[in-house]
Amino acid sequence: MNVSKIVGTYDEGHCVARGISYHEQSTTEVPVIPETLSRNVQESLNQLLEKYKGCFANSNAELGKTNIEMEIRLMKELQKVVTAWRTTKFKMTDFVSKYVKSCIPCLCVKKPKGKRRGYLHPIQKEGRPFHTLHMDHVGPFCKTETGNMYMLVTVDAFTKYTWIEGVPDTSARYVVRCLELLTKIFGLPERIISDRGKCFTSREMKKFCSERNIKHVLNAIACPRSNGQVERFNSTILNAMMTAIGDEHDKWDSKIPEVQCGINSTINATTGYPPAELLFGFRPKLKYDIAINSTEQIDREMQLKLAREQALTNINKSAENAKTRYNRNRIPAKTYNVGDMVMFEKTPILKSGKLVQRYVGPFKVVKVLPNDRYVVKSLSKDRRCFNGVVASDKLKLFKPQTID
Repeated sequence: MNVSKIVGTYDEGHCVARGISYHEQSTTEVPVIPETLSRNVQESLNQLLEKYKGCFANSNAELGKTNIEMEIRLMKELQKVVTAWRTTKFKMTDFVSKYVKSCIPCLCVKKPKGKRRGYLHPIQKEGRPFHTLHMDHVGPFCKTETGNMYMLVTVDAFTKYTWIEGVPDTSARYVVRCLELLTKIFGLPERIISDRGKCFTSREMKKFCSERNIKHVLNAIACPRSNGQVERFNSTILNAMMTAIGDEHDKWDSKIPEVQCGINSTINATTGYPPAELLFGFRPKLKYDIAINSTEQIDREMQLKLAREQALTNINKSAENAKTRYNRNRIPAKTYNVGDMVMFEKTPILKSGKLVQRYVGPFKVVKVLPNDRYVVKSLSKDRRCFNGVVASDKLKLFKPQTID
């Protein structure tokens, strides 16, 4: 019996199935199976119809002669046929779903809909100045008379004290030179957090940190929130710099001390204190401050201790509020296992990235890290093989399917 000729006619609650030719089809015909099914599925359905062939008439004449007998047999066997047909239908749906999920062009351009995955994981806060430093470059800008084109920004995670230095480029030697100066003034930090720029992953940087027993934490790729402390100050610095330089765009580095002093002398919204006061124990006197003569004796040491305790409380409270706001529109991160194949969401480098493929890959998960981070590696075996840490919300599962 030809599978493509099996049709069903529905009539007031019961069904009479017929096997008739295409020339005799009625307006209520519903094909049972598409012609695009795989060989295995089609053979399974043919076996099913062969098993229940007694429920079907071979012609209109036969149907008219044995209509009552046919309806009785259908009442007994129809549920089995319908159940088997539904199972076959779901197999077809699964077949199409697997085919779409294994389509490489589709995986490269389609982003998951709905809420983004992954929650915010704030780093542990320490109540000691220069325990943790955040570093980043800002630029490029117009080349100044001294040859500078970038700003190297360093922010203390606790006091929010900001150190800005003009540099000609983003090479490692200027980063190391800046850190050597900071460590001679304020001492060695316990931890440095930065992105994965070449200057921060260089041999010079690794040597500097290892010789001084400093832990260097590198952010996940394309995840600026991991270094949010310095990213937020970059915006503040740019606004202050644009206000200070006016039309002297080739002398912007001469305004760095003024901008740095202004930021460190202004009350920070998170801590509730000026960064300089939390670091040095007093509020520096500025050029335009009003002179106030006071004879009150102040215990500077106790005042600094209380201020730092309150600042740490304010920082933890602010971090918790930020976590709540961020997680409000997020859902739990999807978990991956070692050996899973994934696609990685890249950041478009063109001005208009609307028609640019959003994902590249596939990559292989080689290690699972805390806080929804994974080490992924490309399948290429050459010396330029990609190997990096990626956040879970930048990944999408890739399942190669075998279509029967």
